[in-house]
Amino acid sequence: GGVTSARQYDRLVVCSGTQPLQAAVLHCPGEVELPGFRVVCTPAHGLVSTQDAFTVEPSGEIVVRARQSGDSLRLSGGTRSLKKLLIDRKIPAAHRDFIPVIADSQGVLGVYGIGVNLDRAAESLNAVTIRIIKTD
Repeated sequence: GGVTSARQYDRLVVCSGTQPLQAAVLHCPGEVELPGFRVVCTPAHGLVSTQDAFTVEPSGEIVVRARQSGDSLRLSGGTRSLKKLLIDRKIPAAHRDFIPVIADSQGVLGVYGIGVNLDRAAESLNAVTIRIIKTD
């Protein structure tokens, strides 16, 4: 019936049988609609760094996708794998493939709910601002 049950730490929950995020190219300016999210890219008018909006200097094509093996990003505490960051934030395993990851040819730019990869954060306005808006 497309319904699955899964353990989330100390609870048993019912999950819908939806597919993980499918990769989508994000043009700038432009936007991408995903299940539960809208991702908008605009030229930077200021430097932004929050958990759902960040200014970056991308290299090549920008892609919105689910997490992948080997993804990592540098935060103020150092470089960590995305897998460990999601575990530390107690995001249930069943939800991890539905969190938008913004990446380009050189790796992760930022992750919804975590923020920008400090190695890729813009230092000037010759950049783009990416906003991830939760629609559910």
